[in-house]
Amino acid sequence: MKATKELLSRKLYGDLDGVSMTTASEAVDKLFGIVTNELKNGREVVVKDFGAFTPTECQIGRRTDPITGKALKRKKGIRVRFRPFTALKRSLNEK
Repeated sequence: MKATKELLSRKLYGDLDGVSMTTASEAVDKLFGIVTNELKNGREVVVKDFGAFTPTECQIGRRTDPITGKALKRKKGIRVRFRPFTALKRSLNEK
């Protein structure tokens, strides 16, 4: 099962008393919008005890499609890397 924006909205709605489903959905959309805008502007997004989203520039170049083996052109653009922090890694591995 994937954690979609709808699923995150429903969980937020269920966890917070007095918050409507519409408000929870708007909050999730707003959060992802803020993160996206920060990354577009070249700024790293750090979430304490979770991890860091870091934008990196991809240069024009060539790559190989791993399935077909065809040579493809890579366009210049921004790629996002996620670096999980120790607290997240520990919580994922707790038994």
